[in-house]
Amino acid sequence: MQWSVPVAVWLVVGVVAVGSIIAEVLPNDAGSVVGALVVIVPGFTTAGVLFLTRSRSLPKSERLAWSAVGIGFFVGVSGTFVLLIQVAVTGEAAAFGPADVFFFVGYLIALSGFASLPHAAGGRWHRTRVALDALVGAVSLGTLAWIVVLAPIAPRLASAPVWERIIGSLFPFLDVAVFVALMIVIVRRSSYRFDIRVALFGVGIAFQVVADILYLRSGVGRTFAEAQPVFPLYGIATICYIATALIVGRTPPPREYANRKTPLWAMVLPYTAAAVMAVFLLASIVTSDLSINERILVVATLVVVALVITRQAVAIRENRMLLEDQRSVLVSSISHELRTPLTSLVGFLDLLTHATSFDAAEREEMLGIVYDQATYMARIVSDLVMLSRGDLGELSLDVRRVDAGRLVEAAVVASGVPRGSVTIDLDEGVEVYVDPDRLEQALVNLLTNAARYGGPQRLIRVVAAGGGDLVIEVHDDGPGVPRKHEIIVWDRFERGPNRYNATIPGSGIGLAIVKAVATAHGGTAGYRVSEILGGACFSLVLPGRIARVGTDQVRPDETARSA
Repeated sequence: MQWSVPVAVWLVVGVVAVGSIIAEVLPNDAGSVVGALVVIVPGFTTAGVLFLTRSRSLPKSERLAWSAVGIGFFVGVSGTFVLLIQVAVTGEAAAFGPADVFFFVGYLIALSGFASLPHAAGGRWHRTRVALDALVGAVSLGTLAWIVVLAPIAPRLASAPVWERIIGSLFPFLDVAVFVALMIVIVRRSSYRFDIRVALFGVGIAFQVVADILYLRSGVGRTFAEAQPVFPLYGIATICYIATALIVGRTPPPREYANRKTPLWAMVLPYTAAAVMAVFLLASIVTSDLSINERILVVATLVVVALVITRQAVAIRENRMLLEDQRSVLVSSISHELRTPLTSLVGFLDLLTHATSFDAAEREEMLGIVYDQATYMARIVSDLVMLSRGDLGELSLDVRRVDAGRLVEAAVVASGVPRGSVTIDLDEGVEVYVDPDRLEQALVNLLTNAARYGGPQRLIRVVAAGGGDLVIEVHDDGPGVPRKHEIIVWDRFERGPNRYNATIPGSGIGLAIVKAVATAHGGTAGYRVSEILGGACFSLVLPGRIARVGTDQVRPDETARSA
């Protein structure tokens, strides 16, 4: 039982190979019937069965993709049966007739399954870019196929019956669909190393497309018996499909890491067809009767298109280098920031674990240092978690009514900035509707920035502006932010004038978090020169967030909760 399936499959492969040769040497009427019965029916049926049975062990996404391919083969075989029944009943059948509906539907099902093979990485925009690359190659190849192969039969197609005109006109669109599916799979990012399954199936598609185009050229306006299908090409395609189905359950060795870069050859391949199409266009211009202005216009258009494609390639390269630089800066910054607290943590914990000569006060002091350093590390990790969410403008908030004074005091303690260096300017009894955890995180980032880049003095002002707006300002007496960096300091991983200063720790994510928190509250974050201390002044303006000032109620609870 274990050997029955492989032996049966090899028998089918032998029948397909021999049958394709016999069908080629027989007269047209006998050869067409023999080819359909001996090559297409057993070959496609075997491939469909194997795709459905041998893909069961694959992950769900791959299993569904290859199963769709198998179902497409069964639908296509149904068309062959319909065609043979028509020949048996009526004695003849048009080369293109109702049976072609089954072929088209089967084609589309199989190609849809093949094109849906899972990508290793990449979101919506990556898939869109892959689809556009595929369309470039598909349209170019489809156009070339029309010019070289289909254009010569256009007169015969125009005089053929309506049904044949419809089928013949659909063939170029089917070719484009085939090339789109093939290009999508070629340029996608795969989690596997070289995938022989995809390569074999792609070779089969290529042979079948060539065979279909040749059949279209010979079959328009003729009967099925008079047409001249090139069954050796169909036989090679069928054997490739069967070989693919035999190994479909054996996934190639996975990459240690998902491939982040599309290979250069895969990106160039779709545009190679476009370049060939441009050569054909230039050749037709040279031999055509165009005015000098028209020729200059067409050539200039082609040059501009080539420059745009080159510019896009350079932009992709530039973006990759920028991304690598940002990644290196981020890793370096995070490593620098985490190294100091980790060293302190390991050192003091080692002392506390192995030394017994410390009194209670010394142990308490060491534990306090350990706690502070662990809190500092937790804050960095918290910032990184926020950045990993993707769109920082869509942070979820847990809005509650809180006392502004307590919130500011908690932020000062959490920041680790000496309390004696911070002045708080705040009216009594100010209550606000905010997410206290998010706003405290934003204030901690502003305070640590003031301590890191500013002077010894800091001022926190909380102002209840008109209309119930909450304004929070953090001032320092440092050098401030140079004018040319005032806008970019809000970007992620941007440290402004300290971008390359390794002596001052920083990851460039603090102000990005501040801006995200302000935006999530419906407000804004800004910078100006401090008119009080002369250094930097970073501010948060959160509209309609004041609930109470002193004894005056500004907004009722119901309004705040619905805001």
